[in-house]
This record gives sequence, structure tokens and C-alpha cells, in this order.
Amino acid sequence: MTTVERDYFPQLEAYVKERTGADIVFCHMPRLRQSNKDPKRTDIQPVAGDVHVDTTVDTARQHTDRWLNEHGMGDMKYSRVLFLSNWRVLSDPPHDYPLGLCDPDTLSDQDGVHSYLIATPELPSAPYPPIPPPEGRGEKLVDSRQLAKEHRLIGTGWAFHYKPTYRWVYYADMTKDELLSFKLADTDQSAAWRVPHTAFFDDCSGANPRHSLEVRTYCIFK
Repeated sequence: MTTVERDYFPQLEAYVKERTGADIVFCHMPRLRQSNKDPKRTDIQPVAGDVHVDTTVDTARQHTDRWLNEHGMGDMKYSRVLFLSNWRVLSDPPHDYPLGLCDPDTLSDQDGVHSYLIATPELPSAPYPPIPPPEGRGEKLVDSRQLAKEHRLIGTGWAFHYKPTYRWVYYADMTKDELLSFKLADTDQSAAWRVPHTAFFDDCSGANPRHSLEVRTYCIFK
């Protein structure tokens, strides 16, 4: 167990539970990122420079069901799953690659194309065959269990093309004691349910290499 998992996870879970009113909150997939990442460090990732959302609603449901099964609550019925990214900087401002967020009110439900996280112990000698496109708005994969078996599919996310109508914002000069939480997926789609985001280069004078920590939290509502 890492220091982040031992010390930070319980604090974050309690905070998110209080803020959202969820019945159960659990942390998932901590990520350390550095804009000046040492290529020899496999425990640290570079900043993400593509406009994306990490998870679809379908993948969020699958991860939630798996977690409940692993913790002896597989029969639990829930009304909503909210998947959040909880993002903070570990370096001093200003930062060379701050995080930009797309205003979800400028996004339509039909925007975005699917991206796939596929795990493999080695690169294949020939490309995988095309993965069948998702149906409808992409919340249900075509035979997702078979895809996971054949392609070692871990999950699906969203990637976005440029649209001039998108409105972008960012929080300048974030400090280490600030936390930014935003939606990756929400089964309640009566309001904004995902926030596209990306790192972008800021050439301001005296910018420091960005070091950041992101932890995803699943919020389960009975």
C-alpha cells in the first residue's frame, strides 16, 4: 500500500462523501503526473495533452459492480453512480501545463468519440481487428464482455474533436492546498454529466514544471 492509498484515500473519501451526499465512496487509480517526467520513472505519467474524458458511464457502472462484488455487496441496488476526478497540484505556481476544463454546458450529448484502454503484456505482431462501434450514445458497448476477453479491454473513455462553440476555463496559479473535483461520468444525466479536459502549455514567465496528483472517486447512491 502506498502512502497516498494509506493516508490520502481515507481523507478524500470522507470529504467527497460529505460534499456529494453519496452513501458509499471509494477511491480508484491514483495518478502522479509531471510535465518534465523522467522517462525512467514508470510510476509517474506525463501530462495529458489530448481533450478527453477518462470514462464512459458504462465503464463506470462496470467498475462499480466489480467493486461491490469484491466487497461482498454484489446484491446491493443503487440508483446512481457518480465518478469524479479529484485533481491537485504538488508544485508551486505558476505552472507550465495547467489543466483546462471545457464548460459542459457548451457540450452536447452526441459530442465525442470513444477511446479504448487495452492492456496487453506485449505489442502484437499485427494490429488488432477494429473494435465494433458502440450503439446509441455509446453507453453500451457491443458485447462488451467478449471485447474484454478478446482485446483485453479495460474500459472506454471519450475523445473530442475541435468545436469553436466549446468554452474553456482554467484555474490559474492553483496551490497545493486546493482541490479541483469534476465529473467524469454520471448515471444521472438530467444535468451536465461529463467534463472534457486537457493540459495546455502556458508560456508565462517563470512557469514551473507541473507536478500533480489525480485520484478518481466512485460515489454510489442507494
